[in-house]
Amino acid sequence: MLSNVNDRFLRNFKSLRSRLTEKSTMKTTSSWAVEITETSLVLSQTDSNELKVGAQVIIEVFGQKNNLLAHGVLTAVTLDSLVIAVRTPFALHPPTEQARASMVRLSATVNPNGSSTICNLMDVSLEGCAFEGPLDYERGQVIPIVLHTPAGDISGVFTVRNCRPKDFTGSVYRTGGTLEIVDRIAAARWAKVLAENICA
Repeated sequence: MLSNVNDRFLRNFKSLRSRLTEKSTMKTTSSWAVEITETSLVLSQTDSNELKVGAQVIIEVFGQKNNLLAHGVLTAVTLDSLVIAVRTPFALHPPTEQARASMVRLSATVNPNGSSTICNLMDVSLEGCAFEGPLDYERGQVIPIVLHTPAGDISGVFTVRNCRPKDFTGSVYRTGGTLEIVDRIAAARWAKVLAENICA
């Protein structure tokens, strides 16, 4: 275990999946690291929670090669973010789960049964991705997909691992799964997306 990592190193963890655990209740909140320095951390907040300013928390950020772990205090809560003052140096630990990078400003086109549907791309990992859209998919369903990224369009075949409603209305579903790239150009673009977003 190493500690005292610097701000330059910590930037590699920006946009990666994170987990916040409130010490008094041991309740966890999943989120994404938006900004990260040796002394502060801003996490996106996508689900409502009961966290209050002043809560003592354990922070974990999941990288490909290392996880970060630190303790801190929640200093601000807004509708879409949590701000934490980091109280202990970040420690590096071996990874415990696959690194995922937030991609919320990008889109994907899925093509089940010959009809195209535009979805919001949510995250990418070494094995696949997750997106949100209006359709409910079965586990194991195979879907042609095109990811629209800054590196260019990436065509592939998506296999559904899980699909669940985003909320109680059932009008938006979050779907995660594996991605198989179908050609060399798409594979090069996919490698670039992963290298730029999952480098920690």
